[in-house]
Amino acid sequence: GMVVSDSIAIIFGKFLSKHISEEMMKKLSGILFLLCIPLSIALFLFVSSATQSEILGLLSAVLLYMLAGVLISLFSEKKEVKNLKENKENSSVEK
Repeated sequence: GMVVSDSIAIIFGKFLSKHISEEMMKKLSGILFLLCIPLSIALFLFVSSATQSEILGLLSAVLLYMLAGVLISLFSEKKEVKNLKENKENSSVEK
């Protein structure tokens, strides 16, 4: 399950990095974190009521933020690598 979800995240990240500009990626990352706030609260309430354990609810909310951070880093990493390569090529051409 974990390998499949990681593979899907990587493929999705590659697709998005090819088709979405850096400016739009910054906006999407901000929106994703803003969406995580109410989602983490709802997830905490759901998990803690379903399992009768507040610790599991808290862990699920924290894992949601970690997942959002991983997704954002996957998206932005591709853009940063591309920008570094372009800057390197431009500096070597100028010499």
